[in-house]
Amino acid sequence: MKNKRRTFAAVAATAIATSVLALGAAGAASASPVQPRWFSTIGECQTYGNQLAQQGRLLGFNCVAAEGGYLFYKW
Repeated sequence: MKNKRRTFAAVAATAIATSVLALGAAGAASASPVQPRWFSTIGECQTYGNQLAQQGRLLGFNCVAAEGGYLFYKW
């Protein structure tokens, strides 16, 4: 019986530690601002966004005309 309790305690401690680490990482990631990427043509901007989408690295994107080129924003 003592062995089962020790195993349960070890699993519970591991789960709690993993949760704390995951929450800490999520907080750090969400605190950093998203920086837009600049492209000289709309085609370059769209190609970049399509490549990221095919890799599953974003949900969607916009290419916005600004600063003499196009700014890429992902979400």
